[in-house]
Amino acid sequence: MATPFIGSQINDPTLNFLGTLLGSSKYFFDIDLYANPEVYATNREVYWGKIRYEKKLLWLIKISHTITERSKNAPNGYLPFDTYSGGYYDIENTIGDYSGYLPSNTVVNPRYGFIPVVSALDIKRNNGNVNPADYLKNYAGGNTPEPALTSGFDNFIVDFMPNTPINNAHISFQPRNGDWLANELEEETNLIEDCSAFCSNAMIYGRWDLCSSRTFSVTSVATSVTWWLSEGADLVTTSINGNEITLTVNNNNNPNSNIVLNATYSSPKCGSVTVSKTINVGKPTYPSTQMSGDDSVYAGQYRTYSVPVAQGATGYHWYFDYGATSSDDNPPPANGWEIQSGQGTRNISVKIGSINSSVIVVCKASNICGNTIKYLYVTVGGNGGGSGGGSVPCQGTLKVSSNPMESGSSTNKIIWVPDPCDDGGPERTSNTQYFSIEIYDRYYQKVYSQKQHNPEFELKNLKHGFYIVKYQTKHGSTLTEKILVK
Repeated sequence: MATPFIGSQINDPTLNFLGTLLGSSKYFFDIDLYANPEVYATNREVYWGKIRYEKKLLWLIKISHTITERSKNAPNGYLPFDTYSGGYYDIENTIGDYSGYLPSNTVVNPRYGFIPVVSALDIKRNNGNVNPADYLKNYAGGNTPEPALTSGFDNFIVDFMPNTPINNAHISFQPRNGDWLANELEEETNLIEDCSAFCSNAMIYGRWDLCSSRTFSVTSVATSVTWWLSEGADLVTTSINGNEITLTVNNNNNPNSNIVLNATYSSPKCGSVTVSKTINVGKPTYPSTQMSGDDSVYAGQYRTYSVPVAQGATGYHWYFDYGATSSDDNPPPANGWEIQSGQGTRNISVKIGSINSSVIVVCKASNICGNTIKYLYVTVGGNGGGSGGGSVPCQGTLKVSSNPMESGSSTNKIIWVPDPCDDGGPERTSNTQYFSIEIYDRYYQKVYSQKQHNPEFELKNLKHGFYIVKYQTKHGSTLTEKILVK
């Protein structure tokens, strides 16, 4: 039953049929393997194999069926390993005591050549291919057997065993060839080129950030270098000096961006490699997303504030601007806000202080090129843990045209709004009514003071910065507001 099954599996209907007939049967396997022939041999067969099935029908009539018969030839030009000279491997010596367990004539060539000397020395005939006969010539010592044969090496040695016609063991150091190599290395210190910068250490040298101008380079081993920018080429001006390139930022006020610098460098001994480097340009840039957190709080409460990721930032620092002072002062002012956790990150937890009725929460994103801030105005209602306080009744207020304001804009105004408890008496509506404000910078230096009948104050001459506006209600309370001029 096995033979019909085999016949069906290999799609051989004859074998399938013969297997169903009555009688005895046998399989015959004939395989011949030959060594690689000489290069000019006409018979290049190296393998022949035949599988045959024989059936004796009714144990009397012999029927033979060939299942498969194949042969393989060696490709033209292939050299026979057995006869072409090279460093030898002593097979008989390696077998040693096991030779008694192997059939006779197992070892045909006791000293088997792995790599022909001609191949190892990169021998060429008149800068072209060698002839098969060239493989059989004597390359002992340090010279080729004839001028037409040249080596790809400036110097070489083929070590042979003294007083014998054979080479030394393949890839081995003997005193003779070891001394020769030592002398070569002593005479030529640059015999071996360090090509690590073309392999595992291939790179563009230089920092990953760029503020105004910076020089980048590749290995000095390179003899040819091509530089180019695949991203952000409009952001910088380039100056190339061989293995170095200097990048200069065109506009330091541009948003933070990345550029990609590329180089292809090469040398005759080490080949060629292409490398890339991504470089961050400029100070950090916040997106338009506002700082998140409560902008109306009470002293004693705990609150959290967070900012979006600033592109190019390597660090974040939080502080609180109280007007004349800030939390970064040394020592910090009393009753200020306290950061409970998160300093150095994009999220902080704070305890609200009672130092002022308005505070600017600021997060400064920074890198080596500078810093950028994101801020939030916060109104502090009162003292006492957030359950009490609130605004004082009947206080006047100021209306700001915009906050922040644009420096130099004629629309920058502060409008004095009467107290909600104003009784509408003549002292509040006549032309004798005066409105006054004072403005201080963050160092509490007075930069503006005005008293006038008109409740609108123009502030177009204020320069960039944070300012505190002070005004007095009719009840004698002095209140402050914060404004920012950009």
